[in-house]
Amino acid sequence: MARNLLWESRGDGRRQTASQHRPLTFVIATSRHLTLLLRSSGREDGRMNTSYQPNAVELHGVTKTFRSGTGPHIRAVDGLSLSIGEGETVAFLGPNGAGKTTTLDMVLGLTTPSTGTLQVLGHRPRDAVRRGLVAAVLQTGGLLRDITVEETVEVIAAQYAKHLPVDDVIERAGLTQIAKRRISKCSGGEQQRVRFALALLPDPKVIILSEDAGGARR
Repeated sequence: MARNLLWESRGDGRRQTASQHRPLTFVIATSRHLTLLLRSSGREDGRMNTSYQPNAVELHGVTKTFRSGTGPHIRAVDGLSLSIGEGETVAFLGPNGAGKTTTLDMVLGLTTPSTGTLQVLGHRPRDAVRRGLVAAVLQTGGLLRDITVEETVEVIAAQYAKHLPVDDVIERAGLTQIAKRRISKCSGGEQQRVRFALALLPDPKVIILSEDAGGARR
């Protein structure tokens, strides 16, 4: 795996090491030729916050090994230690096979580390997902083509005991103007924004975006 590089910056180009922004943490995975971890604290004035904030994601010595039939075992993640604070936006970059997806699968509780420890907001990943603290926007995922954007959000909202107001989520995802449009008439980027709206419903503190949400931009 290529060497990791940690870069923390603010708007004027100078380094900063802490954030005081309210807690919405983004972790974005995409493919590049180097494994590169880009951080942005989201602070506009660039001043350091000295108050304690618990980490959104915490990994210590995490490894993940897969069996490969009769061949040698494959170690997809090799001793990864990483802390991501609340309110940070982190881009997790690397070539195919660098272990990005495997790492994010562990953060989402879809698989477990072979060794090491991993917590999301102080909880085991699966517990964090159950509590609505973490959500994901993946590149793919089924959307019903014959219902509208608004109906899609309403259907998924009904699955939660508690959720943000549907209209607020639609607005935050930049979907107000197309709320009555059928999914089948939405572009690929618009459909990704629908998935982003669905991820916002439980009011998570951590959002995982796969491949920069597949080009969903406002």
